[in-house]
Amino acid sequence: MKRKLYPVLRDVHLTAGLFSMLFVLMYGWSSLQFAHPTWADTKPVSVEWKTQVAAGLAPRDVAQVLRTGLKLEGDLAQIRQKDGVTQFRMVKPGVVHEVRYEEATGAAQMKTNRWGFAGMMNRLHTAAGLWHEDSWVNVYGWLVGLVSFGLLLLGGTGLYLWFVRKKERKLGIVMLAISLVWGIGTMVAMRVA
Repeated sequence: MKRKLYPVLRDVHLTAGLFSMLFVLMYGWSSLQFAHPTWADTKPVSVEWKTQVAAGLAPRDVAQVLRTGLKLEGDLAQIRQKDGVTQFRMVKPGVVHEVRYEEATGAAQMKTNRWGFAGMMNRLHTAAGLWHEDSWVNVYGWLVGLVSFGLLLLGGTGLYLWFVRKKERKLGIVMLAISLVWGIGTMVAMRVA
């Protein structure tokens, strides 16, 4: 049984590792950008402009008008209403539209911020869930879920493949201990800092 199971799990291990590799590299690269923001150009190119929509609309209605009329895309976020003025953002990876809408007149002032590739990777790093207006971000969420499952498969099959090879157990225990100390140490350092 072990002889038949070993090649199957080896192939599963290899496939899970190759599938997950690009996502893990992307997360590693964007993590470095978060930790060292001066290493990459993450400043947006901003454009300010104005438009007119109907007066007296709710924030979601204003966003819908902007989506259909001006083809703006993004999830509605950070809604603030005060003294007849509504402010919100329409967010998608790499682009943020900041909207200031006057309910009485229907005037909308907008600022569109566009980031380059590095900024888009940062936004993908923090994109979560499957509830986004942009269906591609939802597809990305499903892929992240598959990668998470793939990483669990990678770890589980790796432990099995290591354990059945008796000659490599001592080295494997040392590497497993170092990895465990490194992982826990990193988590503690992030919480303490």
